[in-house]
Parts: sequence; C-alpha cells; structure tokens
Amino acid sequence: MILAGDIGGTNTRLAFFEGTPDHLDPVAIEVFPSREHEGLSEIARIFLDKHHQTVRAAVFGIAGAVVDDRVEATNLPWVVDARRLASELGMRQVGLIMLPAAALLAVAAPDRNSTTACRAPITSNPSATAGPGGSLAGNRTARSR
Repeated sequence: MILAGDIGGTNTRLAFFEGTPDHLDPVAIEVFPSREHEGLSEIARIFLDKHHQTVRAAVFGIAGAVVDDRVEATNLPWVVDARRLASELGMRQVGLIMLPAAALLAVAAPDRNSTTACRAPITSNPSATAGPGGSLAGNRTARSR
C-alpha cells in the first residue's frame, strides 16, 4: 500500500493506492482542511489511524522547494521533513515533491478510477504522486540528481 498526498494551502488530499508498478488503483481518498491542522504529520496520522493500512512508502506533493528531503511550504506555516515524517509515521520511506513537478509526473485520466502513469526517467520503486488541484494519480517518481 502506498500513501500519496496533495498538500495545498486550502486542503490536503490523502489517498491510499495499491497495485503493481505499472498500475496503481486508489483505495481510499480523503480531504482535510489544511489550516485546521498543525501539520502534515497530524493529518497523515488521522488518515492512517482511520484506515488501518500497512504502508510501504509515502509521497507528498507540496508547494515549496524540496531541499535535502525538507520543504518549507509556501502557502502554509508548515515545515515538512521527509525523514522525520517517516519516523513519526513508522514508514520506511517518505518522499516530497514540489507540486509543479508533480504535475509533470502524473496525469489523471477522465475516469476517476483510471490513471495514466508517466514513463519518463524513473526509479525502479513504485509510488504515487499528487498533482495540483487535488488530482491524485499512480506513477513512478523521478530520480533527483
């Protein structure tokens, strides 16, 4: 199971995806008002506690430059550190991706239950990503160099 999130100034959308590296299907999607929470960790904990899923990895699209697996959100008073978040949530791996870059990696198909995955330079690890405006889609993540 993979946890993906679109972290916006108004809403944070979280979703679980399952499947194979070539095809991920959404299992659960929820929307949380971002400013009603202290940070992403709090929202993710609520989502995880409600759905009781074992999560292999997570990735979150967020507005702000990701440097050394850390981002200061441009539209929220949040600092998100991937390593700290992984530790707090008990996950092996948490990735952060700047939202405009996420839009280039994920294209939501017209049918909400269908996604088209990016086939650009990728790692061998499957994940899911978020696009602006709440589009959550399955894909693979680009390797940063």
